[in-house]
Amino acid sequence: MTRLDVTWLDGGRTVDANDGGERAVTLARLRMASLPALRAFVLGRAVFEHATRDLHGDAGAMMHLPQEAADMVLRALRQLGGPVAVRRSALPDAPPGGPQAQGEAYLHVMHPTDTIEAVRRLWTLALRSHMPVAVIVQRFVVPDVSARVSEEGNDVLLVESTYGVGDLLASNLVVPDRHRVARASNAIISRTVGRKSQMTIPRTDGGVVRVPVPVTSSRELALEDRVVEQLTSMWRDVEAALGPIARLSASLAGEKLSITSAIARVGKSDELMLG
Repeated sequence: MTRLDVTWLDGGRTVDANDGGERAVTLARLRMASLPALRAFVLGRAVFEHATRDLHGDAGAMMHLPQEAADMVLRALRQLGGPVAVRRSALPDAPPGGPQAQGEAYLHVMHPTDTIEAVRRLWTLALRSHMPVAVIVQRFVVPDVSARVSEEGNDVLLVESTYGVGDLLASNLVVPDRHRVARASNAIISRTVGRKSQMTIPRTDGGVVRVPVPVTSSRELALEDRVVEQLTSMWRDVEAALGPIARLSASLAGEKLSITSAIARVGKSDELMLG
């Protein structure tokens, strides 16, 4: 019998959405296309169900992550390095808007024991909701700026950006800078400085904290024009690899851009999270 283990989301590896979830499938596809998605592994549905089989759905009984699963995480972390982010990956049969569809994440997790605890918490939530879960552990790079790209009509891409980690931007809790870019020419049409009053930054002991943005920085654009143009070019590269998308999120650390998520264009709602 094949021993269950984590699934690495590296190029060339096949990931089953029913086991690893849509986010895991897309991270694997992005890396297969040599796009800059950070390395990750997933503890899929099969691992979750096998490791929790003796708990019989009792979330209160999981005071610690089962040793078999903890050993899997530790082995994989030795290859992955850190810090990491720990997130759920929505499974196809998860109810829309249910606990497995929510975007809870543990960011800038520095220590292996804290990574194991983050997985335990996500598994406990899954047991309480009586729904299986897949959990992704991904390298976390501390960003200087976070950005997202979306469509504004057929001819314009909208690039929104703010300082620090992208949780405030993803939750619409900050007024970001906005660049409008012509799709055909990749030329910037307009620039608007947002009221970037807060930012999320890493804590020295792990995790993140929200702090005020310095006044001088809040009055400046977070991204240079050349990076905005790189983001819209990245949009086109992702669409070439995955098909039409509705939104692309990325982070900038120094001079390096990394993809953090993409959402497929599946109709009016565009609810399918791909990464």
